[in-house]
This record gives sequence, C-alpha cells and structure tokens, in this order.
Amino acid sequence: MNKRGRDIDDEVKRRYLDKLKEYKKKGVRVVIDGDELPENEWHCIFNYNEDTSDKSKMFYMADFIAEPEGGHISEVRFDKICIKDFTLR
Repeated sequence: MNKRGRDIDDEVKRRYLDKLKEYKKKGVRVVIDGDELPENEWHCIFNYNEDTSDKSKMFYMADFIAEPEGGHISEVRFDKICIKDFTLR
C-alpha cells in the first residue's frame, strides 16, 4: 500500500492495461510522454513520485482525445503531471 493508503492492486492494473490494448486493436493510439511505447512498457503509467523537498507530486494523467468528426476516441495520451503542495484526502 502506498503512503496515501491507496493501493492499485495488480488485478486492477491488468484490467486497465487490457482495456488500453483493446483500444489499440481498434486503431486508437496510446501515447506516453509523447511516444507510442511498446505494450510491455505501458506499466510505467502507474508510477508516481512524491518529492518531499518541495511537497510536489508527480503522476501520469490520461487524456482521451476524440476525433473532431463523430467524436470517436483517436488517442489516449498519458502525460506526467506535477502538482506542488498537493494533499490527497
């Protein structure tokens, strides 16, 4: 369990990654930090960092990008987000 008392268990991670694989099979791009990484590297989206020197938190946030016409998802983009003085309740 992590410091916040929230643990993402392996089963939840597996199901999330399986869903991303389904999206990819349908032609949806999965982009992490600006790159289309191989599926065996997708687990990095579950990593987070707590930098206690300035109380900042770094984690990945997913954005689901839709096509302008039709609204179908064309890309799932994961970017590192850093929040200073962040307290999760």
